[in-house]
Amino acid sequence: VAAALAWIDLFYTDQKLAALAAVERAITPLRDTAPTAVTTGDARPGQALEAQQKLAALADRRSELLAGRARAAAELTRWTGEPGPQPIGPAPDFLINAEALRAGLSDHPALRALDAARQTAGAQLAQARAEAYSDTSWDLAYQKRDGAYGDMVSVGVTFGLPLFGQARREPLIAAQSARIRGAESQKAAGERQLLAALETDLADHQMHHEQFARAQETLAPLAQQRADLETASYAAGRASLSDVLGALLDLAETKLSILDRQALVARDSAKINLTYGTAS
Repeated sequence: VAAALAWIDLFYTDQKLAALAAVERAITPLRDTAPTAVTTGDARPGQALEAQQKLAALADRRSELLAGRARAAAELTRWTGEPGPQPIGPAPDFLINAEALRAGLSDHPALRALDAARQTAGAQLAQARAEAYSDTSWDLAYQKRDGAYGDMVSVGVTFGLPLFGQARREPLIAAQSARIRGAESQKAAGERQLLAALETDLADHQMHHEQFARAQETLAPLAQQRADLETASYAAGRASLSDVLGALLDLAETKLSILDRQALVARDSAKINLTYGTAS
């Protein structure tokens, strides 16, 4: 699970860096033309510095992302042993079948371990009950002897020791019975705990998926449309430099937010399938 999550973090950090670079490329020409706009009177002197301030803010975000990328790469190397890992290919798509996951919880390794403890306690109880009773055997022998003595028939009864083992074994039987009840209680509690954890993770995944879809379908188009309109208005002299810079910075934040939400959905899917699936 940890290796999959580290790969996802690395992949989406690279996506965020690419989105940030695209916005920086859009702001750079505005920074270069700001002095000319001041000279012609289209912008105030203070506005000429705003583009540099926005680029500096984006540079801070890039530094944060690069630090996060280094952490994700180190974590992935820890689990795979590969130095300098690179996320190649698209992000994995872990489809979630909630009903199948619920139905398969009984085969989860954690519950199998608890069931093994219950079976061990049951075997020990059966052994204690068997040892509570002494072994008894009967022997019958017929001997043909000399006529002066006559033939002889002998009967023998053998009792295994201890003869009164049942009384001494009763405390052990009671203890083993208590162990079985405890093991069964632990397994039932484990099943409830695992199901509760699964339902919690499924609810979080549903929330993250809805938030991602909402951002992708609504927020992203609106931010892009605003940036395009402000850029066109600035080129036509109907918008200020501050207007277009603000729109471009909002676009960058929106893209990063969408990638954050998409990464959460991917992390949820990987964690749920690898933690609760029967292959876990």
